[in-house]
Amino acid sequence: MSDHHALYGWYIKDDYKLIDPYPVSGLPTTPINRVRPGASFQITHTWTINPKLINEARGAAGWSAQRRKPASNTWQRETYGFAFPQIFNGGPLENGLPTTAITGFTGFSGPLFLFLSPNTDISFADNLTWMQGEHTVKAGILLARNRKSQNGTAQHTGSVAFNPSGNPRTTGNAFADTLLGNYRTYTEANDDPVGYFRFTQVDWYLQDNWKINRHLSFEFGLRYQHGTPLYTTGNNVTNFDPKLYDPARAVTVTPAGLIVPNSGNRFNGLVRAGAGVPADEAGRVPGANSPKAQSVPTGAPRGLYPVRNLFAPRLGFAWSPLDNIFLLAPIPTASHSGP
Repeated sequence: MSDHHALYGWYIKDDYKLIDPYPVSGLPTTPINRVRPGASFQITHTWTINPKLINEARGAAGWSAQRRKPASNTWQRETYGFAFPQIFNGGPLENGLPTTAITGFTGFSGPLFLFLSPNTDISFADNLTWMQGEHTVKAGILLARNRKSQNGTAQHTGSVAFNPSGNPRTTGNAFADTLLGNYRTYTEANDDPVGYFRFTQVDWYLQDNWKINRHLSFEFGLRYQHGTPLYTTGNNVTNFDPKLYDPARAVTVTPAGLIVPNSGNRFNGLVRAGAGVPADEAGRVPGANSPKAQSVPTGAPRGLYPVRNLFAPRLGFAWSPLDNIFLLAPIPTASHSGP
C-alpha cells in the first residue's frame, strides 16, 4: 500500500459432496448424502511504524459444516412395511425407519444418521515487535470465538431388536419374528436435541530476546491463556457427579436389564450445567421445564469444567562457544540468454 503499510489476504471456498449408499450396514436402506461446505478468509495488515517498531494485525474467519441427510425416500417405515408407528413423533424425519437388529442376520439402519453441524470460527491477533539495541521485544494478543450448533443424533426414529432369547412370543427364529413383528425390545427417544455450543479464548504474550554478544543470547517471556470450556447456551447438558449419588436412592434392575418402575431415582447422581436453562433459551430446549428435567439439580460449572487462567513462563538461551562454526559453501550460479 505504501512504504509503511502492507496488506495481505486470502479467501478459500470449498465444497464436498458424497453419496454413500451403504452408510451403516450392507443394505442400502438409507443412502446418505454427505455435504461439507466450507469458506474462510484472512486479512493481515503490517505497519512499519519506524525501522525499529513493526505492528502486524490479523483478522480471520471460517465457516464449515457437516451435513448428513437422506439421498432417497427409502428411509420411511412404509417402504419396508413397519406397521407400528412412532411413539413420540419427535425430532426430524418423523416416521423414519428404526435401526433394526436381527439376531443371526444382517441388520440395517434408519435415518438416525441425520447430522447438522455448522461451525463458525472468528479470531483477531495483533503482534508488536520493538528492536532496541541488543533487545528484540515482542508482544501479542489473540482473541478467538467459536460457534457450533449440533444435534445429538438420538434414537428419535427408534431402535428395534428381534431376538428369540427372552422373547415370550418368539417363533424360535429371529428372521421369522421379524416377518411377524414379534420384536424383543423397542426403544425410542422423544426428540433429537440440539446443542448450541460456544467458547471464547483470550491469549497474550510478552517476550524479550536479549543478544548479549555474538556468542550468547537469552530469551525471557510469559504467556497467558484464558480458556472457557465448550458450553451450550441452553445449559442442556448433564454429567454424573459421584458426590451427588445416593446408594439409598438407587433403582432396581431386573435380570433382563430393565428398570423396575417407581424404584429409586433414575437421575441419581446427575447434575445440570449452570443455573438451568435460561428463560430466553427455553424455546430451543425441548422439555426444559418438564418435571423430569427440573428433578435434576443444577450447579455444575457452565460447560461442566471451570474456566482456566493459565500462565506459561519461557526461559531460554543460545550459546556459541566458537567463532567459526559454520562452513560456508559457494552458491552455484547459472546464466542464460534471451530477452
